Amino acid sequence: MIHGTVTAMATPFDPDGKLDVEATGRLASWLIERGVDALFVGGTTGEGLLLSREEHGLLAEATVAAAGEGTSVLAQVGCASTADSIALTEQAVRAGVNGVVVLSPFFFDVDQEAMVTHFAAVAAAASDTPTYLYNIPGNTRNHITPAAVSALLEEAPNFAGIKDSSKDLVLLQKFLALAPAGFGVLVGSDSVLLPGMASGAVGVVSAASNVFPEAVVETVRAFAGGNPQKAQDAQQRLNQLLGVLKMGPPLAGYKAGLALRGMPVGGLRPPLRDMAPEEHARFEKA
Repeated sequence: MIHGTVTAMATPFDPDGKLDVEATGRLASWLIERGVDALFVGGTTGEGLLLSREEHGLLAEATVAAAGEGTSVLAQVGCASTADSIALTEQAVRAGVNGVVVLSPFFFDVDQEAMVTHFAAVAAAASDTPTYLYNIPGNTRNHITPAAVSALLEEAPNFAGIKDSSKDLVLLQKFLALAPAGFGVLVGSDSVLLPGMASGAVGVVSAASNVFPEAVVETVRAFAGGNPQKAQDAQQRLNQLLGVLKMGPPLAGYKAGLALRGMPVGGLRPPLRDMAPEEHARFEKA
């Protein structure tokens, strides 16, 4: 089961804005060396909805190759349509990922019946590969409900867990109450890492661990090691770092921070934008 610190990897681009496969491998190795337990590619921090199908495949292949046997790789496969989500899922499975993560449908309002049908179709396309749900209603508008999770536990034998980025700890506890043995509930937001794990989550899918893997790993390991005070101190430090990473335009802090740490991964893909010079100067000082 996926657990611990799962880095929601940034996607490296070259100066022309194309996927940088070599930099992807370097970033994956750099993160693994700093103690993260697994890697998650093509998600929100990875600008996944701005990648082509071919780029998703190359990203998964490069990350799997860099991770080797010792580190699990998850790939986000959710698209606007079920057919495209299935195609991404089949491609990710061919690339050798250890699990696929399917974003809830977005833009259109989707009721529970349609959502469960969508997720079940993606899980079937994944075959024996573990399938995780990705609940981020602030971005998709469509909430994944405990009832939908319960239905999928009956329909999809490879349904392995959920990444909950709602920041709703009551909802997280409802997912945990439904979870059978071996079902992984992962916190999807660094700001609630510690309270989420204290509630029973097995780990965190972390954006902050791109830039500050040490801080996230320390928080997770302190809690798992039975040192609550150290874990609380580490979460407070992590919260301060999150404030810095969220300076400037959305997602810009992660790539700017990686560059300052000696791991440049290029800029953001439009319509996202990088920091302006004055924004970067404030960020670097912070």
